[in-house]
Amino acid sequence: MYIFKKIKLSSFLFLLAISGFSQVSVVDTIYLRPKAGNGLAPYEVAINPTTNLMYVLNIESNNVSVMDLANDSVVAAIDVGRYSSGIDVNPETNLIYVTHYFIDSLDVIDGTLNSVTTTIEVAGDLLSVCVNPVSNRIYTANYSNNSIYVIDGSLNSIIDTIVVDGKPSSIAINLHTNRIYVTNRDGFSVSVIDGSGDSVIATVDVGSRPNSVSIDTIRNLIYVMNSYSEDISVIDGDIDSVIHTIPLIDEPYSIEINPELNRLYVSLGWETNFFSVINASSDSIIAMIPVGQGPRGIGLNPQANKIYVVNSGNNNISVIDDTLNSVISTITLGTQPFGIAVNSEINRAYVTNYSEENIFVIDGNDNSINSTIKVRNNPKGIALNPVTNKIYVLNGFDGMRGYASVIDETTDSIIASAEVGRWAYGVGVNTITNRIYVANEYEDNVSVIDGISDSVIVIIPVGEGVVREPHSKEIGVNPQTNRAYVANSWDNTIEVIHGISYSTTVIEGGYRPTAVCVNPDSNMIYVTNEYSNDVYVIDGSADIVTNIIEVGGAPMGIDVHPLANRIYVTNYDSNSVSIIDGATNLVDTTIKVGKNPQGIAVNPQTNQIYVCCYNDGTIWVLDDKKTGIGEPLRDKVPLSFNVTPNPFTSNTEFTFNLPNKKNTTFSIYNLNGQLVKSFSLGNQDNASHTKMSWDGKDNMGKKLSAGIYFGLLKQGKNKISKKLITIK
Repeated sequence: MYIFKKIKLSSFLFLLAISGFSQVSVVDTIYLRPKAGNGLAPYEVAINPTTNLMYVLNIESNNVSVMDLANDSVVAAIDVGRYSSGIDVNPETNLIYVTHYFIDSLDVIDGTLNSVTTTIEVAGDLLSVCVNPVSNRIYTANYSNNSIYVIDGSLNSIIDTIVVDGKPSSIAINLHTNRIYVTNRDGFSVSVIDGSGDSVIATVDVGSRPNSVSIDTIRNLIYVMNSYSEDISVIDGDIDSVIHTIPLIDEPYSIEINPELNRLYVSLGWETNFFSVINASSDSIIAMIPVGQGPRGIGLNPQANKIYVVNSGNNNISVIDDTLNSVISTITLGTQPFGIAVNSEINRAYVTNYSEENIFVIDGNDNSINSTIKVRNNPKGIALNPVTNKIYVLNGFDGMRGYASVIDETTDSIIASAEVGRWAYGVGVNTITNRIYVANEYEDNVSVIDGISDSVIVIIPVGEGVVREPHSKEIGVNPQTNRAYVANSWDNTIEVIHGISYSTTVIEGGYRPTAVCVNPDSNMIYVTNEYSNDVYVIDGSADIVTNIIEVGGAPMGIDVHPLANRIYVTNYDSNSVSIIDGATNLVDTTIKVGKNPQGIAVNPQTNQIYVCCYNDGTIWVLDDKKTGIGEPLRDKVPLSFNVTPNPFTSNTEFTFNLPNKKNTTFSIYNLNGQLVKSFSLGNQDNASHTKMSWDGKDNMGKKLSAGIYFGLLKQGKNKISKKLITIK
């Protein structure tokens, strides 16, 4: 049974009335993406040879990246509607056309203004578009209605509808013959349309699932790429029949031809991630060029002998030299900051870039990108152990076998890789027991990694579907109670893992619990519920829900400031961060940030909060000077200690900085989390130079063996740990 009270978002107004305005502000924005704009999931391209500009349709960020082909740089980003599907350009009018499915519309972009000037409403799902610059007619494939709309470019209105075979998907025009070729995905055919009368004059059977078409205007040959039968049907345009079939490998996606060189270019599927160059005369493969993940659309610049391949999985473009048959550069269109972890001792933040294979290292002193660390594909969840100076990064895409990359924080290099479950997303670290917990969604279990050997030592079954969607913190750990909390988003529960027995307890949660954080000082657990737009507060001593706090739309990430007892929640749909006072369980402040905030992490030493804006390619830095009662945290003396020498052989000395007179303890643990030595410092009087020596012996007076230990300094609810190394 729940024991809780529900606290509404409107309580924020009451709090403002009694406490004044919040002392929270945005102090910095770190741009991980190109300054021109963030392009996510590039899908198709169109080139205007007159202006020498290429337009890249990004279906996840709902925009078009504009690239100057003179220097291969992104110069602008144009916002368009949702559910984009196709793009083409009219070089005569300098207008760009973008189709959309679900929202039944066609956006018209003015290439001079770089903005949408007209939206043409239609009926049905538009999947692709092709422009005839001679007649100024635009042809769009209506996938749901099995038809082609003919639009007059001067009027921006539909002037004709042509019925074709099942599910039209792509369109190409031969300007020499004024014929339009439409691939019918479910009809396994190509409709041939006479452009003078806008009527179907032939239907040609091709391979299975035709998905792309390109035309050799010199030889009047039409090349149709069939994704399921994995081949190319070659149609003779004079007789409208297939004269030849070229076999391919993997699941091809897109095809283009250079008639001058008589070469075919094919982007191959997610598994292969190659770009194939084929001699159209002999059907022989000239080159198989590795590109990025999920190659899709192809753009040709024959004057510069360059080929542009958009990689949907990496949010970038591979630039290929057609004479060398090799990638000569890679152009980044966008980044997707996913998860973030902060080491407050060295003032660093680590951000996983989901769309690329790297980690951004941010220097907290000036919020600059200090370096990047190369990791495996699609890094997601991240956590660190400041005691062992290890960072754990989860990798793996779309159900593939997952890995936890282990990074040495002192060298920024990978030192180990632990194989975990499929679609591993959530990760949490117990700094006392040196155990790492990894949630594997597709296997409904949690892998437990031993931090000494960096290998999985046990697999714990948990509820159905741990984290249905990619989020930042799906496991929260309380080192003091040795418990881990897992969000089971499919069955709406929170699973409590007991660290000694690895047994579990189930707590009923909200609607789609996503992220978890723990305040170890108060033993309170906070869980975001994506669909019910609230945060559950769980009492860790009784494992019961005590409060429900309404926040913004689709809360996705959460972290806590233990010293201030403040909780920070990213609201994915509201583009905001809700700040909760842990003492009252009221929303104190709501701050607007970038697009689709997700991962969030707090640095309790600098009192800054880092917010990953997933579809914006930015990290927003918030400054919160307020505790629960408005006292600036930076006016307080931070709890800290130094060790000299470290490493040491027989003796070392500790120097403590203590902010108040509360009872102070200092303890030393081994890497298994076992207490080996304890000291009582009593009620110290704000002494910044309190010193104490240690001879390297345990509580029994026995000399400890050489190795790694860590010291834990605790004063009231304030605590800090540091690594100690003994050598022979």
